[in-house]
Amino acid sequence: MTIDGWIRFSVSVTEQRLLLGVRRKLDALLASKIESPELEVAEEAKELLDAVSQVLASAGTGERF
Repeated sequence: MTIDGWIRFSVSVTEQRLLLGVRRKLDALLASKIESPELEVAEEAKELLDAVSQVLASAGTGERF
């Protein structure tokens, strides 16, 4: 899996789907923040980034979500 044309990860198809879903949510969160700068997004962003970390940490271990 390649993100933004240069970040490469070796993950399963399931993990790719999870990461792409999180990416879409992060993009939407960023768009919301740009539209409403006063919007607090720190907690939601942290949860999404934690999800990415969990998927990448489990890649290759056989652990599934």
